[in-house]
Amino acid sequence: MVKDWVHAMSAQVNGEIVSSLRHALGRGEFGLAYVPKLIKEAIDNQAWEEFYDEVERDVLHHSSFESFVTTEPPEGLGTDVRMIQNMCRDHRDVLDEIDKVTQGVTGVHNMNTRPWGTSAAQALRKLRKDAPEVHAKVIAGDISPNAGMIKAGFRKKTMQCPVEVEAVVRAIRSHFTEQEIEKIGTFLVDSATR
Repeated sequence: MVKDWVHAMSAQVNGEIVSSLRHALGRGEFGLAYVPKLIKEAIDNQAWEEFYDEVERDVLHHSSFESFVTTEPPEGLGTDVRMIQNMCRDHRDVLDEIDKVTQGVTGVHNMNTRPWGTSAAQALRKLRKDAPEVHAKVIAGDISPNAGMIKAGFRKKTMQCPVEVEAVVRAIRSHFTEQEIEKIGTFLVDSATR
């Protein structure tokens, strides 16, 4: 009996989280400011898996976060994971939580939820898996995902500049030591004489 009561209370609390999230999504710019916090809360509490809905007067269940996000209200949020990620793009910790809960998901929408290329989500996943101490610094906002990938040795530092002699010289001076600049000069002279 106590277990049933605890379960019902948990579903009730989860329902309040999901209801707040639905309202935030529907309230335009004002509500969207609350979406990252509510998404994190829904994931942390696993509220998306099972929650009580006041409208349906029933406990609703989802087997995946993606199902919760894509199912129309009141059973779900009625959007897609990519949109949720976009709303949370300035919150690395939330993006990381979304990635954890969607990682390994198979199905039609998987291509939209799996991070690829050089995206921040892909970097967070790689760092979480292979460099947890650097991952923690990225989540804390101490360094960017790209700087974390460079620090962990998964990416090489790159530079960009306009294709103009002066701009290239400025870029070289700002990124290389005197010894490296000397080496670049020697390399350029050697390659020009070939």
